Amino acid sequence: MSSASNDDGNTGAMVTESPVQPGALVPADHYGGALTEYGWPMGPPAKPEILSASINTKGIWNAFRRRWPLAVGVALLCAGAGVLLTALLMPVRYRAITAIRVSIDDEGPLPNRYRSNPHTLQSWGVYIQTQTELIESPFVLRAVLRREEIAQLPMIRENAADSEEAVDWMMDYLDANVASNSEIIQISFNGTEPEQTKKLLDAIRDAYMREIVEEERRRKLERYKLLQDQVNEKSEAVRRLSSAVMALQEQLGIKPGTMPRDGNNQSEGISAEIRVKFLELEGLGRELAQLRQEQRFLGMRGIMIQQMIATKQAPPPSQEMIEALKSRDPKYIGFQQMLMQFQQQYQVQSEIIIPRLRPTNPKLNALRRQLQGVEEAMKEREQQIRLEASIVDPQNLEAQLIPLKQQFDLLQMAAGDIEKQMTEKTGKFKEFAKSSVEYDVKRGELEQSKLMLDQLSQEKSTLDIELKAQPRITEIDRAIIPDNFGLYFKWSVLAVVCLIGLSVGFIGVPYLEFHSRRLSDQGEVAEGLHLPVSGTLPLLTGNLGRGRRGSAVQASLIDSIDSIRASLMYAHNGGAPKLILVTSSSPGEGKTTVASQLAASLTRAGRRVALVDADVRSPSAHALFELALEPGFSELLRAEAEVDDVVQPTAQVPGLWVVASGNANAESVQALARDGAREVFDALRAKFDYVIIDAPAVLTAADSLLIGQYCDGAILTTLRDVSRLPQIYEASERLKSVGVELLGTVVNGVNNSSQMRSYRRQLNVHV
Repeated sequence: MSSASNDDGNTGAMVTESPVQPGALVPADHYGGALTEYGWPMGPPAKPEILSASINTKGIWNAFRRRWPLAVGVALLCAGAGVLLTALLMPVRYRAITAIRVSIDDEGPLPNRYRSNPHTLQSWGVYIQTQTELIESPFVLRAVLRREEIAQLPMIRENAADSEEAVDWMMDYLDANVASNSEIIQISFNGTEPEQTKKLLDAIRDAYMREIVEEERRRKLERYKLLQDQVNEKSEAVRRLSSAVMALQEQLGIKPGTMPRDGNNQSEGISAEIRVKFLELEGLGRELAQLRQEQRFLGMRGIMIQQMIATKQAPPPSQEMIEALKSRDPKYIGFQQMLMQFQQQYQVQSEIIIPRLRPTNPKLNALRRQLQGVEEAMKEREQQIRLEASIVDPQNLEAQLIPLKQQFDLLQMAAGDIEKQMTEKTGKFKEFAKSSVEYDVKRGELEQSKLMLDQLSQEKSTLDIELKAQPRITEIDRAIIPDNFGLYFKWSVLAVVCLIGLSVGFIGVPYLEFHSRRLSDQGEVAEGLHLPVSGTLPLLTGNLGRGRRGSAVQASLIDSIDSIRASLMYAHNGGAPKLILVTSSSPGEGKTTVASQLAASLTRAGRRVALVDADVRSPSAHALFELALEPGFSELLRAEAEVDDVVQPTAQVPGLWVVASGNANAESVQALARDGAREVFDALRAKFDYVIIDAPAVLTAADSLLIGQYCDGAILTTLRDVSRLPQIYEASERLKSVGVELLGTVVNGVNNSSQMRSYRRQLNVHV
């Protein structure tokens, strides 16, 4: 072959290295290497989308058209069986209903603003939903069963062996829900006995009111009594703390109304007074220290004069005396302050400057010089102080002692007075500080107690309002059963079951049929599988040839097959094919009909035609033309007969010869793969103008693939509503994989109503 067609109908690349001639076997290495699936050298092409198309309206309609008897039967069977079983197994159930109201407002004596508060509306939604859950809770249902007359109801005893099973059974048939945009909870129960159902539902509602609603009110009463006791106890504690705070205020000298009412400001005032008293003590301490220092200086001065009197010479001043003089000298004190200032500046600059630059930094060098200058000045001033301290008037040394002694005694008396004041003030300061701390503690306890008292009083008032209000949850009416509700419910269930049964047939059967991917029309072959369509044949029924309808079908069949013949004789690019293989994807798709009708059509065109029945496993041509089965094609393959020995003329179609299947065995099938088969087909080609070969289905045997390599092309027959698209596609791919040219496909069983009506009108005119 010079070219091959891919799955979308486009012409593939030309094969120029080793072209495959008609009738030649394709070698395994023809494509230059190992072949992949179906012999494609580069792998199989992408499969057409129609093979995996999703469900669509057209596909479902065709599926229903093909299987509508089965769909109707399954639908009626499922619907009838479902309705019958439901009617027998499902008893009539009666639905008792009752209702309670859950008010959004607590109807107390105070004005109500809840309805406009979104937060309250949300809280009420949670509250009413909680009540519906409590109604259906096992806690309430167990309370129902504690009533003996309810536990002994026949409806309960028939459906439950013990109390826990009874609770589970009641939960299955009990329903509580909030009516739309209302404060009503509707409670319902489904049962088989109307009176027992109403009685049980009333018992459930009563148990809920008793175990939940009344129990909640009882807990509120207990809480109210507890709050009352706590309010009384906390009020007494506030009274005691108030008395203690007032006593401490008097002790601290805080007059009522003189301090701010704000506790923080009051504490700040007391703290300020404590600081004042502490500063007074600190000042006295500094004054006492100065007096003691002056006393020590006078004492050292007196000792120095006494030593001069005893030794008749001035002793050097002691270091202690020098230190005392330095601490009294204004100049020395000024130098000390300057030294501290320069040292601080030097430390700050040293931290800023990196270490390796410190020795050469101008600022640090200037500060070092200033520090040295101040230290030298301090040393000079210390020498001056030593010199001044050593200068003593040697005259009247004893007279100099008298004023020193008097001054020392005065200082001693002043220091004693200051020490006495400090002792008194220290005691008062400690007392004041202790009282202020106790005052802060008591005042904090008083404020906390007042806050707790306010909270308890507010909660008590709120609870008092709730207890005095109308009940928030109230009963509306007793349980009732609406008229004919049970029958209406059962009929509704039967209707639903019927619809489900009908859906199984009318939807399920077409759904399964759709996934079988059966051929619906020739467009699915041409446009979906991208395979050439040579023509279609009408639907052939058992009344073919009988009456006007049979004549119309026969006329349509002849015209259709003649059209296929013309397309083969005149539309083939390489000239009219002489050896034509007629096959199908699976058995029963009309290949024998197409082969025999095509052979008859070529005979009517004046050609010598041979019809070869190559379907040795299931032969049928000999029976169609009422001829002998053997000798035939099998004997030719085994070389047991010549062509002239097996060719049989037909009486029904002059000019048409038939080669029957013959007596087939394993040897005749194996002969197809040997070179001797070529001589058989060459002999047929030489003797007849056209040879039509009726071959087995491609997917059931390899015979067609072997025979096809000796033919000029193949026709793939399909049967509408029977052939499956995946199998048609697979058969075409297998033929292409071994080099068999697909001349076209023929769709059998096409119901062309308009063409049939036209033929019948023509027959009526002739009659």
